[in-house]
Order: sequence, then structure tokens, then C-alpha cells
Amino acid sequence: MKDFDISPEGLIGIISQGESKWVEFKAKYPPDDIVSKHIVAFSNTDGGIMIFGVGDKGTILGIPTAELVPRCSDSHGSPRPSSRLRPK
Repeated sequence: MKDFDISPEGLIGIISQGESKWVEFKAKYPPDDIVSKHIVAFSNTDGGIMIFGVGDKGTILGIPTAELVPRCSDSHGSPRPSSRLRPK
């Protein structure tokens, strides 16, 4: 299983290397069935990380908190989105 540094600096490093078999970028938070498919695929291989709010070419786009918080709350109880990375 691959370990990922998810500190702000670590995420910038992951993003700068682009997508791979372990890294998937999503510009927007997709429907739950799409997220589930990626999680299953990662769990059936060597693991991986999905980074939301990043375009396919590694552009940090962000996701509005108003869009993300209700989705996290509905799915997981208490909202815990990270807003440490912001688009320039």
C-alpha cells in the first residue's frame, strides 16, 4: 500500500506529479457512486488517493465550502472538509 503525505506541502507535491494509477484528480465532488467506484478500485489494487478540486492537468480549482459541507455532513455525520489549499 502506498503512503501519501497529505500535509499541504505533500499534496502540492502529489498534484505536481500528476495523475497516476495511485492518484486521481476530480475537478468537482462527483456523485457518490463514482466516488465509490474509485474507492473500490483503489482498495482492489495498491491503494490510492482522490483529490477533489483539482483539474486533470493539476490545476488547483478548489471546491466551494457551501457545496462540499452538505455532502460531507450527509455522508459522514460531521463535516471535515479541508480548505487548506486554495487556488491562486
